[in-house]
Amino acid sequence: MHRLVSRSDDYPTFHASTKQAFHDLVDFYFDDIPATLESFRKRIDLFGNDFYLAHMFRAVHWWTVPTHVAVLGDLVGSQWISDEEFDRRARRYWHRAFKGGERVPDEVAAWPASAYDLAGELGTKLYDDVWQRRILNVAGNHDIGYAGDLTNERMDRFERVFGKANYELRFELPTSALSPAGAATIRNDTAEADQEGRTDQNDRLTPELRIVLLNSMNLDTPVATTELQDQTYSFINDVINTATAVEFKGHFTVVLTHVPLYKAEGTCVDAPFFTFHDDGTLKEQNQLSADASKGFVEGIFGLNGDANAAGGGMGRRGVVLNGHDHEGCDTWHFINQSEPAKPPDTSQSSEDAHESEKLADSEDADEPDKIDRSEDVEDTERPDASRDSELFNDITAHDESTQPVREWQARTWRNATSEGIVGTPSLPGVREITVRSMMGGYGGNAGLLSAWFDEETWEWRFEYATCALGTQHLWWAVHITDLIVAVLLVIYMVMSALPRRETKTVAKEGHSKANGKAHGLSSTSVNGGTNGELAEKI
Repeated sequence: MHRLVSRSDDYPTFHASTKQAFHDLVDFYFDDIPATLESFRKRIDLFGNDFYLAHMFRAVHWWTVPTHVAVLGDLVGSQWISDEEFDRRARRYWHRAFKGGERVPDEVAAWPASAYDLAGELGTKLYDDVWQRRILNVAGNHDIGYAGDLTNERMDRFERVFGKANYELRFELPTSALSPAGAATIRNDTAEADQEGRTDQNDRLTPELRIVLLNSMNLDTPVATTELQDQTYSFINDVINTATAVEFKGHFTVVLTHVPLYKAEGTCVDAPFFTFHDDGTLKEQNQLSADASKGFVEGIFGLNGDANAAGGGMGRRGVVLNGHDHEGCDTWHFINQSEPAKPPDTSQSSEDAHESEKLADSEDADEPDKIDRSEDVEDTERPDASRDSELFNDITAHDESTQPVREWQARTWRNATSEGIVGTPSLPGVREITVRSMMGGYGGNAGLLSAWFDEETWEWRFEYATCALGTQHLWWAVHITDLIVAVLLVIYMVMSALPRRETKTVAKEGHSKANGKAHGLSSTSVNGGTNGELAEKI
C-alpha cells in the first residue's frame, strides 16, 4: 500500500514548513514569473524577427528587382534540433521570412559536366520571371553542422527542404544582346574560315555566367562522414574538369559558399580558429584551412604562382561570396609570382596528410541528349581546364619533397586597390566577399552584386555594395507606433459610434425683484453633437 506524502512529511515542523513556503514564494515571484515573461518576450521577438527578415527581403527585392537571390547559409538556428523542429523552422523560412520564394528544383540544380543544359538565357522575360522567384540556399553550419557533425540524416533533411548542397547553374548571354560586330568575333569552330562577316577571335567564347553552390562544411578534416566529403571533393573536381581553359575569355564564375577562405589574423574580424570533438573530428572553424583555401582558388579559378603556367597563372575571372563571419569582410587573395619561393611546411601529421590526399575521381558524363559545347574543338585547343588545373585533392595534398613553394596572401579590398595589387600581371588573385549578416544586431544587411559584360575586353565586370536596412529596433519602433495608432483609432471610432444622449441643465429657481417685476428664468440645452454647439432658450 502506497503512503501519500504530504508537505508535512518533508517539513515536519512549522518553522521548516514556513521557511520553505517563503522560499517557494520568492522563487515564484523572482524566478518563475520573470522566466515566464522572458519566454513570452522571446516568442514575440522570434515572431517579429521573422517579419523583420521578411521586410528586408520584400523591400530589397521590390527595389532592386534582382536576377538571382542567394542566402549564404545558416537558414535555421541550429543543427542539433529534431526533425520536427527543423520542419517548423523551414515553414517559417518559406512562409514568413522568404514568402513567395521557391526552392531550386533538383532537375535544374545540375552536377558539372562537359555536356550541359543552360539554366537560362540572361535578359529574357521567361528567365526573369522564373529565377526572380527561386532562392539559392547555401548550406551553413547551423543547417547541417561542421565536418564533425555532418551526417547523412542532416544532409538529407536540408536538401529535401532547401535544395541540393552542391550544384552549378549556367546562364548564357544570347548573341542578340551583343552588338553585331561583337557577336561576329565569337569563336566558332563549325563555321567556314572565310565565311562573310566573320572575324573570329580564337580566345572569345559566348558570354556565360557560371554559378557554383558549394558545400564548404566538410572540406577540412577530420570528418564524421567520409562519404559526404567524397561527394564534395568529387563535385569540386568536376567543377575544375568542366571549366574553360584559362586562356579563353567570356566566362565568369560566381562561387556561393558559407565558410570564408583562410586569411591571416587581423585581416578580418574573425581570425583562424579550429576546435575538435573528443573523437578528433572537426567541431568548429572560423575559416577554411590554408590548404583547403589553396585548393579552392587554384583549382576552381585556375590561379597559379608560376608565371610559366597556362595563361601566365592569371586564372579565370570570378568572385567568391560567402557568409559565416557576421561582421562581413571584403578581401583580395593573391600570390606573388616574383616573390622567392619558400621551403614547404612539412609539419602536418601523416594522418592529416592521408586525409588530405583522398582521391575523388571524376569522369565526364556521357549524355548524348545534351550539347557538348567543346566537341568540335581540337584536343590541343579544347576550351576546358583539363590541361591547366589540378584536382582539388591533388592541390591540397602536402608535398613531402623540399620543392620551394609560394604562399597565398590576403589583403582587404580597399588596401589591395590602394596598393596597386589588383590587376598587376605578376599578382594573380581573386576577390572574396563575406557578406555582413542580415540579422538586426548587425544592421540588417543585404549584399548587392551587379555584373555586366564588357564587349571591348570580352570580360565580365562586377561591382558590390552592401545595403543596410537598419537594426531590428527601428522595425519594432515603427510597428509598435503603428499598433498604438491603430488601437487609438479603433477606440475613437467605437466612441464615435456610441448612442448620443441629450442632457438638460436647469438653473435653480431664484427670485429677484426689480421695479416690482419678476424676471423669467433661463434654461440651457446642450446638444451632444460632435460640433459641441450651445443652444440657449430664453
